[in-house]
Amino acid sequence: HPQDAYASMQRRKWTRDLSFDAYCGRFLQMTDYYNDLPVYKYEEFVSDPDSFLQKLCETLGITFDAGYRARFMEWEMSGDSGRRSSSITPRPRRRAAWNLYEEARDSSAFARIRELFGYEPGFPGSEDLSTSA
Repeated sequence: HPQDAYASMQRRKWTRDLSFDAYCGRFLQMTDYYNDLPVYKYEEFVSDPDSFLQKLCETLGITFDAGYRARFMEWEMSGDSGRRSSSITPRPRRRAAWNLYEEARDSSAFARIRELFGYEPGFPGSEDLSTSA
């Protein structure tokens, strides 16, 4: 989810002067550039890893290895900065800072991402982002 990814970048102080709207704009530039490729969402992967990986392997024309889970933690991967578990399961979402809530509510780029990719706005316990704060 773009809000979670950006909030994680903020916690690690990787955003510097990059606003949430600018981050979403860059996300859209990337997805527009690669618009002829299939989209694979993390949320779909963690909700059903076996089916997801079978589909991905089929798309890539490679053999699915049903024993991948036994070796999963042996491989260092890009994006591992937050991985702490050997299980592939959905993680609870963290509540974002109020300023991110407001940025997300006001971001036209994020509204477009929500429209294109079906992401639900907000965080657990928050108001819907479409309402005024």
